[in-house]
Amino acid sequence: LAIASPAAPNSPAVLGLTSVPATSVPLAWRAVAGAASYTLARASSSAGPYSDIASGLTGTTYEDFSAPANTAVFYQV
Repeated sequence: LAIASPAAPNSPAVLGLTSVPATSVPLAWRAVAGAASYTLARASSSAGPYSDIASGLTGTTYEDFSAPANTAVFYQV
């Protein structure tokens, strides 16, 4: 008897902003089939490194109140 582990779901694309005008950034992404929750990470470069800012998110929206103002930021879900 062989037991197969389910494949990990695909992750949504990187979300990029060229400049954050304020310290509150509303984010939204498409749901991924099979995902139980999401972890959101932020970086100052699309190449990273990314730091987790929220985990265990069960919805597909989040508002980042700690984003640095007037700075390019990138998000990864």
